[in-house]
Amino acid sequence: MSCTSTGLPLLTLVVGLTIQACGVALIESVPELIRILASRKEPAFVVSSTVLFNAFMMMNMLGYIPNYFADSSSCTSINTFEIITYHLSMLVFDAFILTKSYATTRMNKVFLWISIAAVAYRLAWSIADVILTHVSWSDEYGYCQFQQNLVTGFHYLLADILCDVIATAGSVTMLVRGNYGWDNLMGMLVRENVFRSVLTLATNIAAMYLGQANTSYDVISMVWLIQDYILVVLLNMERVYRSDRMSTVSTNSKIRQTIAESKARMSEHGLETHAIMSGHAGTLKDVGSKYYFGEDRPPLLPISDVRSSMSKVAS
Repeated sequence: MSCTSTGLPLLTLVVGLTIQACGVALIESVPELIRILASRKEPAFVVSSTVLFNAFMMMNMLGYIPNYFADSSSCTSINTFEIITYHLSMLVFDAFILTKSYATTRMNKVFLWISIAAVAYRLAWSIADVILTHVSWSDEYGYCQFQQNLVTGFHYLLADILCDVIATAGSVTMLVRGNYGWDNLMGMLVRENVFRSVLTLATNIAAMYLGQANTSYDVISMVWLIQDYILVVLLNMERVYRSDRMSTVSTNSKIRQTIAESKARMSEHGLETHAIMSGHAGTLKDVGSKYYFGEDRPPLLPISDVRSSMSKVAS
């Protein structure tokens, strides 16, 4: 591989940012995955996907810069490692976004089989790419030559875009058809998936277009590295989303509990009031409650008679 003196520092910067993002995600996610696997009380798909994707992407980035300094003995092994870790990270990402969208479609069976077919298509062309893409050392130029197989490259990129389209279609359909409130858990999941899948689709299409439109190795390398960084950020946003969802669900639960307790207190208060009123009514009935609570109550006394009676009582 060959790169200009200006391009390599910029590529190294993007690689460093990606490694940093993956490292932070792994530091936070690995202990959580261990806890979930030990307790066996929570689903581990989201956290395990986060760990696998960031691990594969970090390994890919750690081998990226050494490619430029490889010699005849390490050329093939480093590049093969790069190809394998790249495909593994993309397979995990595609499976992740499709599974998240599948959850928002309320486990639609048609969506499930379409998603499985798309991931299988991606897997098949990943294996083909590992086999057919050629890497060799050039004695003439003194660097490692990477010769991407055009057929496999086209199909695995098409598979990535296909997975993005399916995930976006599922999430957007549920967003349009559903009447979700802003704090509704399902509504939050749908909006998150729409945002992530639309950005992923736009990123992959832009990367493919820019990669085809430019012949400069520096530009092509920068485009694909920026794409990888964006995908890392988009998948790791799930940790932020999940924290917000848990906070919202906890708040809503506390509100519902407070309302239930208030209704219970009001109900108890109402029963006590009814009991007191019933007791008073029974007492008054003994002394002639019909004159006070019945229909044949006596006429009201003139105000002068009331004042006279009060004066007598006072004296």
